[in-house]
Amino acid sequence: MKQRKYFDVHGVVGRHSKPPERFPWLPQDLLDDMRAVRVHGAAVSSAESADYSFVAGDAKLRETIQAQPRLYGVATLPPTAAFEAGDPDYCIKLLDAGFRGVKMMPSKFSCGHDPRNMEQIAALLTGRGLPLFYPREEGFEGLAALLDAYPGLNIILLGVSWGDNRQLFPLLERCPGLHFEYSKNQANDILELTKEHFGIERALFGTGWPMASMGALKALTEYAVLSEREKDLVAHGNACRLLRIDPAALALYDDTQCEFDSIAMAADRGAPMPVPVLDAHTHMAPAEHKTVSGLMMLRSSCESITPKLDRLGVEAIVTAPWEGIATDGMAGNAQTVFAAEKYPGRYYGWNTCNINYEEDLAQWRGWFERYPDVFVGIKPYWPYQKFSLHDARLRPWLDYADARRLPLLLHTTSDAILDEAEGLCPRYPGITFLLAHAGSDYRNAAHCVRVARACPNTVLELTYTSVTRGMIEYLVGEVGAERVLYGSDLPMRDPAPQLGWVAYARIPEEDKAKILGGNIRRVMGRQLTMNNEQ
Repeated sequence: MKQRKYFDVHGVVGRHSKPPERFPWLPQDLLDDMRAVRVHGAAVSSAESADYSFVAGDAKLRETIQAQPRLYGVATLPPTAAFEAGDPDYCIKLLDAGFRGVKMMPSKFSCGHDPRNMEQIAALLTGRGLPLFYPREEGFEGLAALLDAYPGLNIILLGVSWGDNRQLFPLLERCPGLHFEYSKNQANDILELTKEHFGIERALFGTGWPMASMGALKALTEYAVLSEREKDLVAHGNACRLLRIDPAALALYDDTQCEFDSIAMAADRGAPMPVPVLDAHTHMAPAEHKTVSGLMMLRSSCESITPKLDRLGVEAIVTAPWEGIATDGMAGNAQTVFAAEKYPGRYYGWNTCNINYEEDLAQWRGWFERYPDVFVGIKPYWPYQKFSLHDARLRPWLDYADARRLPLLLHTTSDAILDEAEGLCPRYPGITFLLAHAGSDYRNAAHCVRVARACPNTVLELTYTSVTRGMIEYLVGEVGAERVLYGSDLPMRDPAPQLGWVAYARIPEEDKAKILGGNIRRVMGRQLTMNNEQ
């Protein structure tokens, strides 16, 4: 099977002061993950360099990279590294030993963000043609100051999110030395937008290992509308150029080292899924609205979304238009109907209602009555509308859903809301509660699992930017594959990583098929039959 070479520019190995639970830290664990999904090389920094001593941590990392040809070191240094190490050539020796750049962490090293302090390191990196690695959590003001002070220095921004694009894009436009890895920047069409506006050479494959699923993040490149050459640049070419690595040094894997089922194989080729896929959690905005205020959400109309569904092999989606959950529930329902009529069989709707407005409370029912084959459930959106699930204004909506056995999509990530949901589920046994974002992190997942075990009328929906490593396997092990659903949050996020998260999971292929489409089809089928009877 043909392999596209991948190089991960954002990995961390070694001990932390307080390690994140359920995540590995040994270099061999990283190498095992790389082999499992065919990532051919990685740039890694040392957690011990940040949490204990940069001298000790980078010494251990030096031994690691010398023993493991697939791994390349990134030194984690304060501006005063040479002074503190008692060796004016300390940084030079690290680069001579094979380190491929320097990671700066002012908040860890208590050294401030004054770019003048980085003069020696910046001059050394610029002279060697190597990059500076800058974590997003260090802030955009410090990043902008560095870019202005050292225009000839290449900087790789780590961990920048899709929610940061209103800060990232102006810097990309102004500063040609800025590059970013996309582990958290899964904005819809982020690679296509980068190519069109800033140049595809600015985007790099990265995962933030060990926190995220490597396979999930490969899928963003494979499903992008790019040429094969451009995909190669994102996957490894840009990293190899910046880190001065010969791509020929990235050895291919023997196919027997990483066997894929048909679903993982399709994702690895960027091909449509070979099993039915139905996305349970999406949004939209009309083409004329262009974007939304809280975040940059481009290409979010049904006209833009439908070709993407075709590329991924998604048969249909259940959508709650952004206007519907944000301000005007009835306008959102109208947008759903427009999409459903324009693309028959591709769009179903979560009925939306802003319970803060009497006219919405008076009109939501009519959408079910007029379009029984479009609206399959309800989505009470408390994060924007600010209400408790025990709010009396919700009761008619909930009673209607319960009587007609409608599913309900519930935003989680709040302990208080999950506690309310646990109390609500027994009162409404006819509703299937979809606990959205159950896969966001292990803390939230554990709470969702507790609710699911206590309440048989709940299922767990996955989507989150984190595409948390091992999460699919954890949820399947805790509640069974029959109670886990695929969702993407399209077009707030690009759906490809969410699809890849399931496709590369280490679970049986039949379980993947249930998660991707079988389970929500079962829930929807029950509801559609009930609607037609009504």
